[in-house]
Amino acid sequence: GLTLSSLYSPVLKFDISHIPATAEKVTFSIGTNKNYTAAKAFLDDDYIMDVYKIDADIFENTIKSINAKYMSEDEVLNKYIYAINMYNGSFMPQSAYKEWVRPLSIYYQNLYMEAVDKACEILLNRFEYAKVEEICTNAISFDTSFEINHANLIKALVGMNNNKKALEHYDYITKVFYDEFGIKPSNLITDL
Repeated sequence: GLTLSSLYSPVLKFDISHIPATAEKVTFSIGTNKNYTAAKAFLDDDYIMDVYKIDADIFENTIKSINAKYMSEDEVLNKYIYAINMYNGSFMPQSAYKEWVRPLSIYYQNLYMEAVDKACEILLNRFEYAKVEEICTNAISFDTSFEINHANLIKALVGMNNNKKALEHYDYITKVFYDEFGIKPSNLITDL
């Protein structure tokens, strides 16, 4: 008989409650693009359903499923990295002008930045500075205003003994904050 585990995909989980217990073979044809993953399900070679999973839902559910209290540090880090790698920037950028899109875009960006911060915290404690540099550089490309990403990037550069590049980034972010935001960076940056 069929079991849920035999129908599991790393991206999609399928509801098989309506598939008869006598079914011999269920197959899936899976395709992905930038915004969603889709599958067609076939029961004994006959088409039975389409299944769609929106990447934003997968991203959100991955982050929400993290429970550091009950998961190993490796599991937590792997989930954060998985979510970080899924993030492609603004939610529905082609529709950013629509009122209902902006709050969702901000929500997903905040989830992403939180994942970046927590993953970098773990990675810095493991002295995995090159990975922190990669993650923070990417996060900064989405939004320069999150100071924690600059602080973590500078820490990673110093950890890799690249003090010149760390100082250059410190000078750069100090200038950006003055020029673009009219403020000086907080103690998070200046105390480095």
